[in-house]
Amino acid sequence: MSVFNREMDRLKRELRSTREIYLSNFDIGECIPWRLLAESGVTHLNLMGYEMDSISDDIRLLKYTLVNLEIGGAFLSDLPDGFYELENLREFMLESNSEFLTISSQIVRLTNLLKLDISLTRQYDLYWINLLNGLKYLACFEVSYVSSDDFAFPFDFRFPSSLVELDANGCDLSKMGDNWLTEMTELETLDIGKSELQCIPGDLAKLKKLRKLNIANNPSIRELPYSLLELKNLEELDISDNNFYSWPSDFSSLTNLKYVKAIDVDPELQDALAGLPSVKYCETTRPVF
Repeated sequence: MSVFNREMDRLKRELRSTREIYLSNFDIGECIPWRLLAESGVTHLNLMGYEMDSISDDIRLLKYTLVNLEIGGAFLSDLPDGFYELENLREFMLESNSEFLTISSQIVRLTNLLKLDISLTRQYDLYWINLLNGLKYLACFEVSYVSSDDFAFPFDFRFPSSLVELDANGCDLSKMGDNWLTEMTELETLDIGKSELQCIPGDLAKLKKLRKLNIANNPSIRELPYSLLELKNLEELDISDNNFYSWPSDFSSLTNLKYVKAIDVDPELQDALAGLPSVKYCETTRPVF
């Protein structure tokens, strides 16, 4: 029996007991058995490790069953039309795709999408992200360190208001203006570290549910604003590698703050945060390995 046939038999046995498949565990090359996966009712498909430059349009065969798709470390330049027919897809992870990738406006057809991860990918442009506002259930968007020919999010750009988690670390947000958070009232996690910000958005106080905030590595920011004190549910804060010259005199209103990372900031600011009764851990120096 050939290696391929042996591995296919092993895959069929696996499919009798689970609907979650990590396909790179099976030595079947790039010949993905879409029909078999569909007939077996696969709900979670992990293609990490498949160095693909294309995906067959036959992925549409999974349109009724697939809810989680992870493709990482691939070389995709586009996604087939069949992908946009996956009407029950809840989570799509496409991190670390090394080729310039075009995502179609058909993304709006994935109306049940909850999580989208395009971090560490290369994009021709990111204007299609405006369309995500049509995905009313989208809760998690990871776009960190996306490369797109010096693209900066424009002044009138708005992230989806449905988001609970936004990771835009390493993106250029310098042109987005001062009030782009106003409608994002569901946010609980916001990572805008190393994002070329000149100041912290003036509507930060609108994020009443925020629990985690990362604004590290934005050295052009000079002021840690009083609006930070309005984040009563804040539990984790990273302000490392910033050149603040002004900050609130009293942080005692942050009664839920537990974890602080304040490396390479003014020692007085470090002491003010580390001295809060609620703070369990305050990191002020870089670990030595």
